[in-house]
Amino acid sequence: MFWIYHNGKILPEDEVRIPITDRSYLYGEGLFETMLAHRGKIPFFIEHMERLQLGMQALEFSYRFSQVDLQSALEQLLHKNDLQEASLRLSLSRENTAIGQRQASQNYHLIVFPQIFADNSLNSVEEIKSYRVTLETKYKICSSRLSQYKTSNYLFYLDTHQCAREAGFDEALICNNQNEIIEGTTTNLFCFLDGQWITPSAAQGPLLGVGRRILIELMKKNHIAIEEKAVTLSELKASQTIVLTNAIHGPIFVKSLNEQGFENPKSKSRAIYLKKLWLDKINDRLK
Repeated sequence: MFWIYHNGKILPEDEVRIPITDRSYLYGEGLFETMLAHRGKIPFFIEHMERLQLGMQALEFSYRFSQVDLQSALEQLLHKNDLQEASLRLSLSRENTAIGQRQASQNYHLIVFPQIFADNSLNSVEEIKSYRVTLETKYKICSSRLSQYKTSNYLFYLDTHQCAREAGFDEALICNNQNEIIEGTTTNLFCFLDGQWITPSAAQGPLLGVGRRILIELMKKNHIAIEEKAVTLSELKASQTIVLTNAIHGPIFVKSLNEQGFENPKSKSRAIYLKKLWLDKINDRLK
């Protein structure tokens, strides 16, 4: 049995209740964050809260909470569940005023539950996750004002990821309506091409992931050339290295894109260097 955080309380999982009028359940109107916990701490808590606040503004959520108190409560939650290494799933939603009504109330539910997570690569610079990746071309993302926020309306990503897994891949890349490659189903995209890294910009419509933000900041701090721009299929295939990232795993090396392989020592060494910068950042946050 897990212990769950719900609106300021830590409760056994079977005592947490969400009403059927919850708008995340009814319409997919809600926000979520998936946060890495390492050695009992949450290294990128600040970045997740900043993105959550932007999503709350976009959805006009008026829920108020203390980030300091929440961080302390989530560290207690990890201790209560006897977990040092985990991912934490935070969900924020609100209810309708009554059954059959679509008017939003001011009754909110902030829920966080832990998921057991053990990534041995967090303890080794040389060990990096490697993915076999495919490209989803039949179905595409239509950019909207909510594209950059992590909302509960997640079915497209879930379905595309499941189809990729069933086909023997670890991840699928997604295009927008202009046939630009914008992201993976659970990751953001970075390509090394012509001496610099490129990643889709906000204008192309990707989810602006916390892992993406951290990696861009690390590149700039370490004088690594990085440009936010549209990424075409031809640029993707011509890349010398492809890296995916999210807030849980950090940089992930793409060893193949469909039948095209990228697994050579020079290509992988670029990804491992980014992984080193990532681990240094985590260790700095945990000091």
